Formats: sequence, C-alpha cells, structure tokens
Amino acid sequence: MTEGFKVIVVDPPWRYNHRANDVTHRARNQYPDMSLDEIKALPIRKLAHSDCVLWLWTTNGFMFDAIEILDAWGFRREEILTWVKDRMGLGDLLRSRTEHCLLGIKGEPAKPVNPPSTLLEAPMRRHSRKPDEFYSVVDAVCGFPFQSSGTSSSLLRTSGEHHDERATDDSFGAIRGSRGRS
Repeated sequence: MTEGFKVIVVDPPWRYNHRANDVTHRARNQYPDMSLDEIKALPIRKLAHSDCVLWLWTTNGFMFDAIEILDAWGFRREEILTWVKDRMGLGDLLRSRTEHCLLGIKGEPAKPVNPPSTLLEAPMRRHSRKPDEFYSVVDAVCGFPFQSSGTSSSLLRTSGEHHDERATDDSFGAIRGSRGRS
C-alpha cells in the first residue's frame, strides 16, 4: 500500500481476564482474543495514510488501554463517540449500556462541515456487531461513504469506485479501511 488508508475502523478482540476460566460466564469471548501488546503490534501505523482518521472501538473496561493503543499507533485522540444501546449488557458493579469508539487523528485530515453528535443511540445487535448507524457517523465525519463489508476484507472507496482489498492477514478481520477520494 503506497498511500495508505484515510479512514480505518478497528474493533479489537479485547482479552477479558475476569472470570476467564468460568465456562458459565456469559461474557466469554466467542472468538480468539488478543493481549494489549498483540493489539498494539497490529500494523495500523503502516496501513494509515499520512492524513488518517482512526475509529477504535472499546468497552468501559478498556478505555484507558484504548488511549494507550492510539498513542502506540501514532494517533492523537480527538473525540469519543458513545453508543447507547437499547438494553443493558453485562457487568459486575454496573451493568453496561454503552460502548465507546475513540476517534484518533494522524496528520491533518479534512474536518466535517456539520459534525455529528458524540452520542449514538442505536439498538444492540448480535454479539460484537456494531450498529449500522455508526457508518453514517463515519461518513459525516470523513466526508465520503465508508462501508463495512462484514468480512475480513475491507471495502475501499477510491475515485468513486468500490474495491475489496485485504487490509491485513486473516488473523484479524476487524480492521476496516477506506482510502477516501483521490
């Protein structure tokens, strides 16, 4: 990739150690997880355009780790989008109804003319699936349509045409990228 992606969305498979060996615990991952160091080692810095917007999904329990990851990937934190779900999820002291998406910036990407809210109210979907409404927020901030293919391939938009292109290897399919308009 010579130019890199202008927009990247990452939903890391966070490693929850709390009650990890309890097979009855509802929060057990349905997919292989990654340590903080493994997530930091993802090639995001290499994949990113010099002017890039990064969206990094996190839960309440990993908020501080997510900020550390942005730093490791060379992005500065700009905003936090909060997804308020239509029903409660899991938790020990407090049950969560929110997930967060940190918006990180590298370089000087274009700013939106009419920025959307930092609050996204949308229904909870199947495990780990983000709301479709999120991609409208990405479109509004980044100034061009960004679409998730729902697979390990990224649906890219270059010069008004869509192209499927693998963003990384098959071991981490939650990276989505868009090159934006040429």
